Amino acid sequence: MIVPERGSKAYSDPAKPDRLSWAMIAFACVLQIVLGSALAWTHLPLCDEGFYGVPAHMLSVTGKLTNPVMEPAQVNYLRGIDRDFYWMVPMGMVLQAAAFKVFGFGLLVQRGLSVVCGLGALLFWTMALRHLVTDRVAALAAVFLSIDTTFLTLSCLGRSDMISLFFAMAALAGYMHWRRRSLALALAVANTACALSGIVHPNGGLAAVASLAVLVLSLDRTRLRWSHLAVVAACYCVAGLGWGWYIAQAPDLFVAQFLGNAGSRLGGPMYFPRMFKGELMRYLPAVNLGHTRGIDLVISLIRVSYLSAIAYCAFSKDIRRRSAVLVLMFAAIAITLLFLEGLKQGWYLVNLSPEFCALLAICVSHLWKSKRIALRALAAAQVFVLLLGVAGTAYAGSKRNRQYLYQPTMDYLNAHVGPEDAVFGRSELYFGLRCRTCLRDDENLGEFSGRRAQYIVLDPDYAAHLEDLRTKSPEIFRDIEARLHTEYHEVFLNANYQVLRRTATGP
Repeated sequence: MIVPERGSKAYSDPAKPDRLSWAMIAFACVLQIVLGSALAWTHLPLCDEGFYGVPAHMLSVTGKLTNPVMEPAQVNYLRGIDRDFYWMVPMGMVLQAAAFKVFGFGLLVQRGLSVVCGLGALLFWTMALRHLVTDRVAALAAVFLSIDTTFLTLSCLGRSDMISLFFAMAALAGYMHWRRRSLALALAVANTACALSGIVHPNGGLAAVASLAVLVLSLDRTRLRWSHLAVVAACYCVAGLGWGWYIAQAPDLFVAQFLGNAGSRLGGPMYFPRMFKGELMRYLPAVNLGHTRGIDLVISLIRVSYLSAIAYCAFSKDIRRRSAVLVLMFAAIAITLLFLEGLKQGWYLVNLSPEFCALLAICVSHLWKSKRIALRALAAAQVFVLLLGVAGTAYAGSKRNRQYLYQPTMDYLNAHVGPEDAVFGRSELYFGLRCRTCLRDDENLGEFSGRRAQYIVLDPDYAAHLEDLRTKSPEIFRDIEARLHTEYHEVFLNANYQVLRRTATGP
């Protein structure tokens, strides 16, 4: 593979900024902030945000990562979670705890960190990309990334994915900035950022390492020395020692919690048809903002648009050379997700969003410059599909599910729940419930813990778990169902939440 050098048409000179390009980048930043903030304000909270938010809040208040909300009874991977938290890697929650310390605890503060990291990721990716393509193509890629549905969704949610992507993009930008001046320094900066990305989220860290490896081997493999390998190893050793010190506080709980959680996530089925089917299903729905068929169709069209752009860049003789590094980066991350992420969740496509948007920008730019009507129409169609995605995002935000579904449920509970009451419900209720010590996230509804809640908040997650019990543990399901019918009655209902109140004492 031939990689173009600085001064060729495939490169831009970072020392000579293009005004139109900077205007497009500024526009992309404004889009990302406005759309991300709007979705953060309106999007219905997710249980994952509670899974991250509760231990982060406890760290900000007590100085220790714990989760007193989740019920560990007969769930081995949650054993001891109320004493020491090892269920997920800690760096993202440490940063969220710092945000809570500065701005106070709240769902919007947690989401605000993701919005800021999304902006940083966009800027870092653009900085890296300007060394590989022209200024205007890099700026166009920035605009595409700012309206990508997966990128926007993860930048408005209080999960750790966008924080991880922020460090991953910082790794690529740092490497491309320093590689000419000092390869050792570039490797140190980039691999330190990759290590931080992995301590925020392992999948993000793996994707960061894969994409960085492609850059290093494509651009500088002839310059590598054994001393550089020592620099790289030192970066991960330092990060590993820090995490290892934390693990050493309770290694048995680390084994139970983290390895129990990771066991189903970092190892996909090794039967190839199932692996590729799982990967296909990840690409088709990705992250569904609106939970409607129309939004599903738009998201599917966007994925098809991205994949067709990748195929065009890979097989077109005209642009294959200038897009080769990006195609290889996409392939490296895709293979990493294929083999090392078993759940095939759409969230993790955010690690591919920068490459998707960059290759689409190259494709659209090349088609438009051809001046042929048919090819220009194809380029316009690609852009139109992305604009449909923005419309779908705006439609999802206009539903204001947080205001119309979540907040009324919280208002009801806050008006009726007393300090002595117990509430069974998903962890996202923690953000809105005044009596936070009342909440217990027990999807088995006290069957194993023996607890009895005054209020139970059923949502789609709890309903899906009960349906799973119906087929896998029918005796447990019948016992829970009988108790719900005899001891509880409905007191509140909307499209997402059903609140049951205990009015009778069981045998």
